[in-house]
Amino acid sequence: MEKKTTEEEVMAYLRHGEIQAAEGHLKEAEADFRLVLELNPFHTKALGYMGDLFAYQKKWDEAIQFFSEMIEQTPLSAKAFSERGRAKHLKGDEKGAFEDLKRAIELNPTGEEAQRLEGIHRNFARK
Repeated sequence: MEKKTTEEEVMAYLRHGEIQAAEGHLKEAEADFRLVLELNPFHTKALGYMGDLFAYQKKWDEAIQFFSEMIEQTPLSAKAFSERGRAKHLKGDEKGAFEDLKRAIELNPTGEEAQRLEGIHRNFARK
């Protein structure tokens, strides 16, 4: 009989990955987040953490891939567009960054994130 993974087990792996990342153990954190995604490929928090891990390591293509998957799962998430836009900007894709940041602001025009991004958006618009 196959054992079914419970949401509590998925969350335990996620929390362990968060701790590993906070302690600077990036490979261990990545392994935990990948396990979460094997158990639940639609786990948006794990997708976001994977994007963050790769962005921290300046692996922009991988970060963008995970943030894109996050957007597929939650297409109305201003944070997902913001994070992907940040990664695109740091990679040098100004046009892609502009579009993502613009979408983040459209999705949440009054949030803290939108206020922070509004200045960045204005700078991109001037170019």
